[in-house]
Amino acid sequence: MDLLAPLEIKEAVEGVIKLTHITGKFATALIPEPVVNRPGDVVDVRIAGKEILSQHPVGELVDGYFQVPIGKENLLNHTGPKKQFEYVYYSSMNPYHSDFIEYDILHS
Repeated sequence: MDLLAPLEIKEAVEGVIKLTHITGKFATALIPEPVVNRPGDVVDVRIAGKEILSQHPVGELVDGYFQVPIGKENLLNHTGPKKQFEYVYYSSMNPYHSDFIEYDILHS
């Protein structure tokens, strides 16, 4: 089974997410547009294998990405080096798994 492209964290710089650089309560996960997508699709997001966002609507496609909010509190709970981020995209309730990407999550 082919994996979907990994997500990107909009606020990350060179593989590092600094919590002090996130304004507000959320960071933004950019989910690349999958080949199969329909209105009403949802996504689960995981950090280090733990689900932090479940069945979140993907919303509007912007510049080839769905923008999904990731709570700053969830990032705070996973601080440390090389945390794996991945997602499961559900189209018509069929799951499509992504490849993972690693980010360092730092307080400052």
